[in-house]
Amino acid sequence: MVDSTVLAPSLVTHLYNQLKPNGHELVLFDVNRFAALGPFIKDRHDAFLSSLKGETGLPYAWTLVTNQTPDTLRVVAETRAAGSDAITQESLDIEWPRGIYSLSHVAIPFSPDDPLYGDREDLKKKGFFVLGMVEPRGEKGVLEVPVDQFMRLRYNPFFSYMERRIVESL
Repeated sequence: MVDSTVLAPSLVTHLYNQLKPNGHELVLFDVNRFAALGPFIKDRHDAFLSSLKGETGLPYAWTLVTNQTPDTLRVVAETRAAGSDAITQESLDIEWPRGIYSLSHVAIPFSPDDPLYGDREDLKKKGFFVLGMVEPRGEKGVLEVPVDQFMRLRYNPFFSYMERRIVESL
């Protein structure tokens, strides 16, 4: 849903809405909508989400991975089939990890088990550089790489869901 490089509203308007019906599906990962995070999350993407949910008869399916309810970190997949008005919900038995409020497009293809981009505490404890777990602390302006680059999530905590969907489609 949110990314500083790939803008979901533009992707929908300029690509998906131009597609002819042919089995296409858009999978979006929402921000973490846990209630305690609400005051810290900008709502600028909410209008796009409301618009997408309000559109019926689209030539493609869409799935939104989002919190089951605002009082839980557990996520569900909300899906609307191409041409349908109904939204179905599938419990994924996955939770938002502690401290993560959104994904980024660079995270989508990487598993939490990835040795460079993943959530590999075991490798970090052994002294390996794990880009997905860099936690810079110190004075601002010292690092060559902007701190916001280290904040970007590098792995997909919902990778198992994507992997299952890809395997099922094959």
